[in-house]
Amino acid sequence: GCDLSNATLGPVAGAGAGAIGTADQRHFMDVSGGVFDKADLSNALLAHARLDACTFDGASLRGANMEKVEFGQLPMLLGHTEGVTSVCVTADGKHVVSGSQDWTVRVWSLDSGECVRTHSDHTHLVTGVCVTSDSKYAISASRDLTLRV
Repeated sequence: GCDLSNATLGPVAGAGAGAIGTADQRHFMDVSGGVFDKADLSNALLAHARLDACTFDGASLRGANMEKVEFGQLPMLLGHTEGVTSVCVTADGKHVVSGSQDWTVRVWSLDSGECVRTHSDHTHLVTGVCVTSDSKYAISASRDLTLRV
């Protein structure tokens, strides 16, 4: 990777702000593994860039065009409102089931990162989740002294 710590990518004459490459390329640039710590990337054109495993600690991305940037990572699964206590992946690798201190069990799509189902049947925090080997059923355990299928 490249180290662009404290770098500034600003407007480039005739190419737009921070543009590298041409609009018909799949990626304007591939800077995978790059270090952009404290870099000023304000108004930079980063559209279609590949930024796998880059760091941006303290970087400014204000106004940067981040359209279709690829980070090379699976999506973060956001939705629980309290700590996650248990996670299980289905045997087919398509879904993740999670239990939480927010008393819910959630089923997530690994492809999209979206929550596809939320179960709010427990009356206390969920302590564990497990999925059957055929991926048909998820079982959750809770401090409400129940198991739910």
